[in-house]
Amino acid sequence: MADFTPEEVIQVIEGGRKCAGADLRNIDLSDADLRGVDLTEADLRKANLSGATLWDTNLHNANLKGADLSGASLSKANLRWANLSG
Repeated sequence: MADFTPEEVIQVIEGGRKCAGADLRNIDLSDADLRGVDLTEADLRKANLSGATLWDTNLHNANLKGADLSGASLSKANLRWANLSG
């Protein structure tokens, strides 16, 4: 279970706060606009990011194991050391 609801995550993002290191396992952020968001070291295991806009998103060292990235736009996203297995 994620620490945050999708609505809470969007509020954090819109408020300009970082989500670095957040526990976002199993969260549904499908079709969300996450442009430029700092998700460094976030736990996004099994998250639904299908159709999400992740342009310039910092996913450095994030755990995306089993995440659904189908249809997601990852232009210029930082995926260095991200776990994309599964």
